Amino acid sequence: MAVTRLCCAALLLAVCATAMPAHGQSLSHQGRRLFQMGGMMAAGPGPAEAPAPGPASEGMDIALDWGFNTYPDEEAMVGDSVTFNWNGGTPHGVYRIPDGTCPSSFSPAPPTMEEVGAVAGEGSATFKFDAPGDYWFACQVSGHCASGMLVKFTVA
Repeated sequence: MAVTRLCCAALLLAVCATAMPAHGQSLSHQGRRLFQMGGMMAAGPGPAEAPAPGPASEGMDIALDWGFNTYPDEEAMVGDSVTFNWNGGTPHGVYRIPDGTCPSSFSPAPPTMEEVGAVAGEGSATFKFDAPGDYWFACQVSGHCASGMLVKFTVA
């Protein structure tokens, strides 16, 4: 039994070491989720123990630096939220849009076209994912979306 525990501990350390980012890089959202959930593993004939899922309201907050960048597709879970943060004096805002096409105008049409964060020189806005699906967000300042300031979240 002690040998099994020792092997499990060594395996968990090896998995964690390979999941760690290089110096100066951050963990992926999936990597942060593994560490947040405690990444439990078990060996032997019995079933693997996994952390009990919490209520959907207890999700992870994903911080996103919001500015003139191109953004890779992101992943999240129902109950997670994304917080868009921007500063530096250039006005930005956050709008949820129906798909990856920049709209000709940003006018509310819930539930897929809604303002998440008002335009300001600096600020933050948070959106909570309450259902699975694809969620698109863009900056509603003229020309910013067309310059690549949009991001897609796939929520499972």
